Amino acid sequence: MFESRSKPGLRLFRDRILGIVCLLLIALCATIQVVHTHGLTTDPHPDCALCLVAHAAVTASAHFVLPAPPEQITEVQVVRTESPRESFVFTFYCRPPPAEPASL
Repeated sequence: MFESRSKPGLRLFRDRILGIVCLLLIALCATIQVVHTHGLTTDPHPDCALCLVAHAAVTASAHFVLPAPPEQITEVQVVRTESPRESFVFTFYCRPPPAEPASL
């Protein structure tokens, strides 16, 4: 639909710069999350946006243990059929082979 009128070299440079900026942004956010502390207190911090986002997906729930699956053994009988001696043969070729080899 939309064609880029920029030169391929410029577009490649722009894509690389965008990729580097994204990687730096991810590295910066990861570093901020790792070094984020509130001192030695263990009090919850409901006013800290970073703490709220980090703990939003963590929910406390009881562990649910699944029962062991029942063991079921079934004997299967394989019926062997006679296989044809020739497989599928395609008779409609694109062109016939050459009648005579070319001589020099």
